[in-house]
Parts: sequence; structure tokens; C-alpha cells
Amino acid sequence: MRKSLYIAAVCIFSLSCTKDKWFDAKQNLTQVVPIRVQDFQAMMDNIIMDWNSPYLGEIGCDDHYVPDAQFTQLTTNEQDAYTWSHDQPYKSVVDWALASDGTYTRVYYANLVLDGLKTATGDGTFDYENVKGQALFYRAKNFYDILQEYAPVYDSSKAATDLGVPLRLESDINIASKRATVKDSYNQVIADLTAAIPLLPVTPLYKTRPSQPACYALLARLYLSVSDYADAGKYADSCLSLYTTLVDFNALNFTATYPLPIYNNDVIFNCSMNVGGGPVSYNARVDSLLYQQYDSNDLRKKLFFIVNADKSVTFKNSNYYNTCFSGMAIEEMYIVRAESRARQGQTAAALADINTLLRGRYKTGTYVDKTAANADDALLIVLAERRKELLMHGVRWSDLRRFNKDPRFAKTLTRTIAGKTYTLEPGSFKYTLAIPDDVISQAPGIVQNPGW
Repeated sequence: MRKSLYIAAVCIFSLSCTKDKWFDAKQNLTQVVPIRVQDFQAMMDNIIMDWNSPYLGEIGCDDHYVPDAQFTQLTTNEQDAYTWSHDQPYKSVVDWALASDGTYTRVYYANLVLDGLKTATGDGTFDYENVKGQALFYRAKNFYDILQEYAPVYDSSKAATDLGVPLRLESDINIASKRATVKDSYNQVIADLTAAIPLLPVTPLYKTRPSQPACYALLARLYLSVSDYADAGKYADSCLSLYTTLVDFNALNFTATYPLPIYNNDVIFNCSMNVGGGPVSYNARVDSLLYQQYDSNDLRKKLFFIVNADKSVTFKNSNYYNTCFSGMAIEEMYIVRAESRARQGQTAAALADINTLLRGRYKTGTYVDKTAANADDALLIVLAERRKELLMHGVRWSDLRRFNKDPRFAKTLTRTIAGKTYTLEPGSFKYTLAIPDDVISQAPGIVQNPGW
């Protein structure tokens, strides 16, 4: 069944195979059509649902750089993302659709499940509502992820007219794709997550399955990305009311290859960016000024980094080879709630969240609770810790996009490759990536982003 579903899924926009190939695949599918709830659960448990989260935005952020020698080893898509350019033909990668494990492939799987469940049968062993909730969550997460790369940052004055992403809500590939507005795109994510919450358990059977805390965590992330800090804090608080466990880094075995287990207690929902040899893996060098912000007693300095012979610093993936965590974890919720509180003038409450987090990140007995004279100072502390704690978690690009709207935090980024300097100014159109050329050429209803 999986093989046939893979073939079908990559045809979503009629971009990766001809109609004849699609009907051949569909004919094969008639022999293995899933009809039971447990069949649809198996589809949601497919590894592609938690693998290969979009990562081109992470490549473009300011936490790392790539030496010239390593730059040439990157794919053309990665080179363009790293230099905020569109100098080479840009073909679809996992961040969009043209792969068996791409973003819109996961949307297609979710829609197959949602459509199939309408007539599904079962023996009572598998929970129909739980599976439906999972599909709604996966569709929402993938729409949200792609919005952070291929749609402009949310602006309430333009969201009703700015173009967002195609909202594929049915599994029928004959329905033409077109871009919804930014407002409708975000509303769809919110609607899917809101519908999923009562269907899902508080504690999932596996951390690779969605849950109520995962839905609240994604809503908190979404509202933060659109600068709705009150609602971001509200949903972070909802998540923390259900799950609050934090790992004490003092209990980790730092001699282990991966000291932090992949399904550790911090994790609410596990998924990853499969970065391979790209610029957010061992090819990258961590920004030296960022590295210097970690205190000598901060155990994250030991857990996250390797100091090379040339004194450059490499990010050490602490829990799984060649992947970077891109799911939801409890530390993010403490930080989101802290930022929400600081932005609403709640200095003491904001610092209480940050201190709760950091006490287990420093060597026992060395941490001194942070203090601030006012809410603005507290916000600076929170944002500094956000960047340090969530390094290589796939959220920095979204942060840079929203910071552009605040002169206090907007910044100009630069890269120099082989003597050529590339610049990304605050508010640049380049913060919205170019839609892949093959998508534009083969899907008439999808128009290119302005500037490209």
C-alpha cells in the first residue's frame, strides 16, 4: 500500500508525473484502498509525516554561516536559500511538493485520511476521532510551515489580499490549485487545530503522534508568528496546563554519542528537518557572537556545540544523526509565554518562566535567577534566551520575519561567498521565498511571489 500511496502522493499538482501515470497509480490503488480506521492510522504513522519539515528558511537565518569550500557542496536550492537569491532554476524540494516526503505530500496524506474516514469501518480497537484529529493536525502543521517560507509575513492591513499558499482540503487531485489569501491560510490552520483538540488525547501513545498539548503548542507558535502576543501566551499557557515536564541537563550523560534522547521529556511532538550535509548540519559554522553568549556554566554550550581545531564552532546535533528537531517542545512554550508576558508588561511573571527553564540548563548550583528593571529589559532577556534555547529548531526564520516589524529588533543580514557579498534588509521581499519554478510553469493557478 505504501508504495502505491507514494506514487499517488507525488502527483498532487500534476507536477511530478503525467496524468497517465497518475491513473496507473490509481488503478493499482483500487486493489489496496484503505477502508478501516486502522488502515488510516497506519497512514498517519508513516515516517514521512514526521520527517523532512521545511528547512530552507532555517538555511537563510543568521545563526550560522558556511565556509566557501562547503558552499559548493550545497544543492542549488540550498545555495539560493543561503544567499537569499534566485540565481538558478529552482525546482521543488521537500519544502513544497515534488518528493515522496514533501510538504504537500503530507497534506495529501492527511486529506486521504479525512476523506476516507467518512466511510471507514473498524473493529473498535482503533479510535476514529483520534485518527481524524491527527490528520487535521498534520494538515494544519504543514500549511503553517509552508506559510513561513512562501507567504509574506502576516500584516493585518493586507492579509485579506496578500497571497498565501494553496489550501488543498480534499484528496481529489483534479481540483486545480490556487493560492488562498494570507488571512484565509492562517484561518484554515487555526480551524484545523481547533477542530483537532477535542478529538486528540492529552497524552499520545507515541511522541510522533499529535496530541492536545501539540495543538496548543502549534497555536502558540502561530500567534507568535503573527505578533498576536496575547493569544500566543494564552495557548502556551493552555499547553503548559497539560504538560510541564522539563529535562534537567545535569542528569544527561554527556559521554554518550547523543546525550539527549530523541523522545526525551521536553518533547511534546517529535518531527525533524532532514538536513543531511546541508548548511544547517555539519557543514555549518555557528555564528561566533552567538556562541559567546552561552555562559561557561551553561550546559547547552557543551550539549549543542563542537569547537573545531581552527576555533570555529559546529552545531552538534545532540539527539539524532543528520536531523534537526522541528517539532514542539515544552521549553518553547515557557519561552513563548515569557515573551507574551514581557510584551504585556508582566516583568516578574516573564522572568519566572525563564528562570524555571534555565535552572535545569546550568550546572547545579551555578545559576543565578535573572532580574530586570522593567518589562522592556525582561523582553531582551527572553528574546536572547529564545535564540539560544531554540537554536536549529526551525523557528528563527519566522522570528526574523516578525522582528522586521519592530525597529528595536530588525536587522540587516549579510553573507560573503567567494568575495561576493549578499544582503538581506529588514522588510525585504526576499523574506518570502520564490515559489519553485516548476510549480509556476505547470500549475497556472499559482503565481510567483513579488520581486522574484
